[in-house]
Amino acid sequence: MEDKSYIKKLRKVLDGKLNYQKFRYITDLGHDFDFIKEVYPKDVKTFKDLKFGQHKSILTPGAVSSYLEFDNGHFVSVVGGAAGLYGDGKDTFELGYLNNDLTNMEVIGWLTPEEITKVMVTIQTKNLINKKDEEGRITIFSKQYSTMPKSCRINGY
Repeated sequence: MEDKSYIKKLRKVLDGKLNYQKFRYITDLGHDFDFIKEVYPKDVKTFKDLKFGQHKSILTPGAVSSYLEFDNGHFVSVVGGAAGLYGDGKDTFELGYLNNDLTNMEVIGWLTPEEITKVMVTIQTKNLINKKDEEGRITIFSKQYSTMPKSCRINGY
């Protein structure tokens, strides 16, 4: 555990910043995920913040899914519990998110809740992505990506 006066000074320096800016600053100082949780326990999003519901696809009966967008515009989509998904939906899950150049979805399977939290924290430290258009799509390098889970999209967007 770090010195309380150091944490107080750090919070003062970062006051008014968006979460991704706070988390990036802290990791740039060489601190890890546990330290971020110590300094900002209510701001950092973890597996526990995911709200799971029934997966919307008729092709995955019994599956669960959750979607969470962060203040930097990045998001995670977490699914599991049906054939074709890389996780049982109870102890392991499949995680999807935009890759670093924002052109494709990265998918990692068979992750535990703790492993998903680590990836979520990393994603929360990424730079802000471009603004969304009026229909909620992210415009990046002339491509548009919906931040909604694919199963909820209309006409592929």
